[in-house]
Amino acid sequence: MSYGTSSSGPRAAGYDKPLPAITELTQGFWDHARARRLAAQVCSACGDVHFPASPVCPKCLSDKQKLQPVSSRGRLESWVEFHRAYWPGFAGELPYRVCLIRLQEGPLMVSNLVGASAEIGEAGVTHLFASTQDEWYGALETLIVDARRRREMGAAGRRHAVANYGLSAQADKLSEALREAAKRA
Repeated sequence: MSYGTSSSGPRAAGYDKPLPAITELTQGFWDHARARRLAAQVCSACGDVHFPASPVCPKCLSDKQKLQPVSSRGRLESWVEFHRAYWPGFAGELPYRVCLIRLQEGPLMVSNLVGASAEIGEAGVTHLFASTQDEWYGALETLIVDARRRREMGAAGRRHAVANYGLSAQADKLSEALREAAKRA
């Protein structure tokens, strides 16, 4: 894949989604990502794991930071579903979901929620819905600043997923699929 340059950072040929501006501070993160590893900054003074990278530790203000791989495991805190493409590259993916993940190591990361059913929850209870740019910014701000709301929505989302998509909820479908498979064997 060849990369060019754009005002928003490196540009892959034919790729029209927004890309980050890679700086000296973020270069290591993207090097790890290119090697298919998730990394976060760790403070050498107090051990705080944080993301995104910063010149000083947000807990103790030490400038002794190192980047190291993290587990890539986390918990879905909340998500928002977009029904409007704010960038042309997302037009073919509507609706799409953006989520907040609490990494096992502690920091929050914004990501995409993929492979989830559109009926996975109830807007306002398990996730936030945005159809305008102002709603998107409001939803994102809500998820970032309101820890109680993130916990409530995350818990509601987990309950909904288990109740509607867990093994006990899907037992009849699973039994039928196994019976069909056994007939074909």
